[in-house]
Amino acid sequence: MISVNEAKELVHAHTERLPSATVAISDAVGCILSEDIHANFEYPFFDQSAMDGYAYNYESCQNKKVIEVTDEIAAGDTRELTLENGKCVRIYTGALLPEGADSVIIQEKVVPDAKLIQVNAGDLKKGDNVRQKGCQTKKSERLLLSGTKLTPAAIGLLVTFGIHEVNVFTTPRVGIITTGNELVYPGEPLRKGQVYNSGTFMLLSALLEGRMEPAFILHSGDDTEAIKNTIASVIDNCDLLLISGGMSVGKYDHGRSALLACGVQEIFYKVNQRPGKVLFFGKKDQTLVFGLPGNPAASLTCFYEYVTLSIRKMYGMPPIQKQKIDAVPSGTIIKPGVTYFLKGKVDGSHVTILSDQESFKLNSFAEGNCLVEITENNHPEKKINVVHVNHLDRCWM
Repeated sequence: MISVNEAKELVHAHTERLPSATVAISDAVGCILSEDIHANFEYPFFDQSAMDGYAYNYESCQNKKVIEVTDEIAAGDTRELTLENGKCVRIYTGALLPEGADSVIIQEKVVPDAKLIQVNAGDLKKGDNVRQKGCQTKKSERLLLSGTKLTPAAIGLLVTFGIHEVNVFTTPRVGIITTGNELVYPGEPLRKGQVYNSGTFMLLSALLEGRMEPAFILHSGDDTEAIKNTIASVIDNCDLLLISGGMSVGKYDHGRSALLACGVQEIFYKVNQRPGKVLFFGKKDQTLVFGLPGNPAASLTCFYEYVTLSIRKMYGMPPIQKQKIDAVPSGTIIKPGVTYFLKGKVDGSHVTILSDQESFKLNSFAEGNCLVEITENNHPEKKINVVHVNHLDRCWM
């Protein structure tokens, strides 16, 4: 059995980046950049007005109370005008400043009178209300890093520079297999001895949250040959295979043996943690395999702690940075020498560890908004001081 840190290092080391593809910028939201993007020109591309008002030269007009208006410039006007000394032009937000103008007085500070304006403000400064060329971005400056998720704001930034297509990582093909004779799907009658298959919908939802739709979702009963045949039929058709259940050592736990029989190389099995001790990680050719515990809270814990680490590496993204925070103790028994992942509720700079931490219970997971990691070396006798918090109310992608 290995430590949590060793397990995560192995997951990271055995995960390779996905290939990239070119997509139209209109289809790129939610995708992950596979290369750095640099500005192909400076922005703003020209000196422009930041407000509706009057463009003028500060030195030639600073003591004048009445200024002649010689022209009008709207946004999109491409004329390259030259401002006459001591005069001004009517200008609108986003419009190109005429040559010689260095300031804009907003329309609220003047009284227009035919072809004149009367200035009724004394707090004017040179450069007022002007967006100078290149004040946001210089030419060749890096706009976005490889591994950046393309949000609506990022899309808008790229289009600002005329970028109409981008290179992004392809989406991993992920498959889900759940095992267990006791599982039935919602909508079917539930008999004694059976439980609804929450694991499938839980993992499906976790993937959809990261903008990934599984390539397939299958179910197998607790039969060695059935599980082996199911795995063998799909393992070569995905980049990442998630198997839920059958990873322990009971009489009907055949998941691990079926994976080994299908030629999956075991990289590690069992991690010194609670919940989720019986986590399996392996590889067959280019396909990564996570054998997740059957208990739903343990399964989801392993997904957030290990599967997301692997997927983010595929996308060239760093691991999620966990917050260090003070924790309020609960009645949960914390034994030394084991790493715990406990459901909690974070509020500002403090987190409360919830009750109902057993691996089969999802109510605390649904109520909480974070996982509290208490490492095997951090078990004070009377209270929990600083722990690592993985926020669950933020998308892991």
